[in-house]
Amino acid sequence: MNTRHLIVKLLSNMASTKEIQQYLKRFSNVDSSRFAVVKVGGAVIAEDLKPLASALSFLHRVGLVPIVVHGAGPQIDAALTEAGVQSERRDGLRVTTPEVFAIARRVFQQENLRVVAALRELNANATSITSGVFE
Repeated sequence: MNTRHLIVKLLSNMASTKEIQQYLKRFSNVDSSRFAVVKVGGAVIAEDLKPLASALSFLHRVGLVPIVVHGAGPQIDAALTEAGVQSERRDGLRVTTPEVFAIARRVFQQENLRVVAALRELNANATSITSGVFE
């Protein structure tokens, strides 16, 4: 089965015909450095890690390099509660004090390593990038 057919099959479960055509048009003309940036919420990592890893592994097998940017909101909430740290929200966004940041950073790293481990269990080449990306 060729890459195009696999992608159409995958997308047919998630997207409309118009979206599939736009995707194929955009990515069919890309060279070997094809990549997909995937934003994953913390709830997905907590509740659906195996299906997530399977989908990311599939993207890699069909020739895309998935770059995962993830959250960890529910996990951070739980860690803050466990540590007895109150956090403030403004307009739905967490105010990150130095104390909250220290806990959030630790939680993000833990969740990142969970995603990498789940991918490696599927023999996917995965690595964690936790710093030095944005300055």
